[in-house]
Amino acid sequence: TRPLFVPGLLPWNGVFARWPRLAQQHDAAEFLQHMLDCACSAAQRLLPKWEARTLLAGAVHIQDTGGLSAPILLEPLSQLQFSIQDWHAQDAVHGLTEATPALCVQLKRFAVSPDGTAVKDFRQVNLSPDLQVTFPCFANCTGLGVSWVSYRLTFAILHQGALPTSGHYQAALATPDAFFVTDDGQLPARCDSVEDLSIRCYLLGFRRV
Repeated sequence: TRPLFVPGLLPWNGVFARWPRLAQQHDAAEFLQHMLDCACSAAQRLLPKWEARTLLAGAVHIQDTGGLSAPILLEPLSQLQFSIQDWHAQDAVHGLTEATPALCVQLKRFAVSPDGTAVKDFRQVNLSPDLQVTFPCFANCTGLGVSWVSYRLTFAILHQGALPTSGHYQAALATPDAFFVTDDGQLPARCDSVEDLSIRCYLLGFRRV
């Protein structure tokens, strides 16, 4: 089996034509956002897919919104469901505006210390190939009530290194009973070290159940 050079494939030309410095390593989250932005129509990019709401004087006020062209940012807590609940239960209540067929999330692995140096968060976020979580979805456009919608893990982007623009990236594909890790020029291989994946996971993809 001969490996494919994705940038050379015709269907991907539109994605890579607008991506700067192809030979230089970038933050995978930035490329994911670029790829999702290319996949969304102009109308889709304008539609909020999540909102942060507060209730003031009996009326709902929208404090922040986000679309599908960027992953949802989550704290890397021990259980991913805890991370989702932490995102939801902020001063402004966060939730989806509709239960989309697929979702991407980005764990906040990288921060800048007071002295200006980059710091990576190595906290373990427990994963399993059959992981299923629920995301809050607002019941309507006039309140703070939510229902919880089930999503199943489909992939994880793993990072090895100190900075998102250096080190090495891999992808882990989730099947019902195992993860299969892909790497440059190699066929996907079954991975039984879930603990390693739980420490290195950076981006996660889900599909609605």
